[in-house]
Amino acid sequence: MAEFRTAVAVGVGWTAAQKWLVRIAGVLTFVVLSRLLGPADIGLVALALAFLGVLGVVADLGAATFLVQTRSWDERTRSTTFWTTLALSLAATGLVVVLASPLAGLLGEPRLAPVFQALAPILVLSVTSAVPSAILQRELRFRELALREMAAGLLSAAVGVALALAGAGVWALVGQSGTQALVSAVLVWRMSAWRPTRQVSREAFAELRRFGGPVLAVNVLQSVRDRLEQFLLGALLGVTALGYWTVAVRLLALLVDVSVAVLDSVALPVFAAARTSADRFRRAFEYALSATQVLLVPALALLAVASPVLLPWLFGAQWDASIPPAQVLCLAYGIAGLGYFNRAALLSHGRSGVELALTAASLTVHLALVVLVAPLGLTALAWAFAGEAVFTVLLGAVTLRGALGIGPATWGRPSLVVGGGLLAVAAALGAMRALSLGPVAGVVTGGAVTVVVLGLGLWLTNAPLLRQLADDVGRLRGRGREVVDGERADEPGGDAGPERVRGDVGAHQ
Repeated sequence: MAEFRTAVAVGVGWTAAQKWLVRIAGVLTFVVLSRLLGPADIGLVALALAFLGVLGVVADLGAATFLVQTRSWDERTRSTTFWTTLALSLAATGLVVVLASPLAGLLGEPRLAPVFQALAPILVLSVTSAVPSAILQRELRFRELALREMAAGLLSAAVGVALALAGAGVWALVGQSGTQALVSAVLVWRMSAWRPTRQVSREAFAELRRFGGPVLAVNVLQSVRDRLEQFLLGALLGVTALGYWTVAVRLLALLVDVSVAVLDSVALPVFAAARTSADRFRRAFEYALSATQVLLVPALALLAVASPVLLPWLFGAQWDASIPPAQVLCLAYGIAGLGYFNRAALLSHGRSGVELALTAASLTVHLALVVLVAPLGLTALAWAFAGEAVFTVLLGAVTLRGALGIGPATWGRPSLVVGGGLLAVAAALGAMRALSLGPVAGVVTGGAVTVVVLGLGLWLTNAPLLRQLADDVGRLRGRGREVVDGERADEPGGDAGPERVRGDVGAHQ
């Protein structure tokens, strides 16, 4: 198990370096853009990327996930997958170009049409990169994939900032997203020696269709679920409200990317490697879940306390309406973290049908909440999402127990971390109100209370995990020194999910 954890730690290290560097550059870019653009402009691009994100998931057909886990690893399978996704991505791109004007008119936003058309080629670039990316993942060459994302993220951030400073307005976000997709595609094809051939077979296509059908359905449902509030907020409340919501979730998305997503991106290949032993798989799942909550919850707690000062300082005073929903969403994201690895766990065992049912149930609840609660305001919607997170986590725990035999005790310690975070935030806000300090002094005091209360809680409930994490960091540093000295650096890590167009503004940053 020690060697297995070492491999995971190395992979997580490369992924963390990639995500932290790219996301920090992305936030800095978004700070510049949020000060130069209004809520309506931000919401406009968010709406376009959300629509393209759903189409990108359809065109992907679950190709990367299929190639990572399939046992039919031959040239016919790889080439058949590539040509299939290429055809789908070209069709999706053409559909966007044709429907751009009618869709913009339907939404009452004529400025959407040129934005749709300019972003459409991202579909081809992202989807066709999925096959060489999956091949690199299969070969455990995740160091190269991490370097690719770093380069693409930094170059696209530089383009976005340059365009914004030049007065490009909304087109700064468009140029940034296009640059990220182009650079990422070029680099992954240069890193992979594989090239598609004419070896296309009906058998390989049938296997892709059998696996990709449920995975595609899950991906589409998850994509719609993740972007549903963007569609409905834009349609029901207008792009200005969508702009406020986008800023409210911006820093939360960053925290998830540099904590949960770091481990989630290596979860599928790691869980697939551990599935031969039920005990080994259970320990890998519990370790990933616990480690993620230890990383995520303290950051969310501090963000909830600091939002009244941090958001206006970063994005400007015009975004004050984003503060209350952002604070409530910190709770929702913390609870939802308890279910982030369900998908990878089920797919690693080939249980895509179970994942489809779980996702469909979650989507149904999400749809009902957005339709019913969104008219009450953004803060009410954030509270509704916190309740939804509780339901989704409980449903996921019951599902995994029946499908994979993972007992409820697995969620015990991670749940205590969430409870500790909630207690720490309550104590911090209570202290800030009782002392009646100014905004900055209050946030500093609240942050100190949060750190003390949550730190003590983590030590009392998760001391063994903290020591294990420290040991894994030591292993990672030792392996890093070996790599510097010239040893092979082909340990697992990097992005295990399919290439897809994301639906939030600055997702390519």
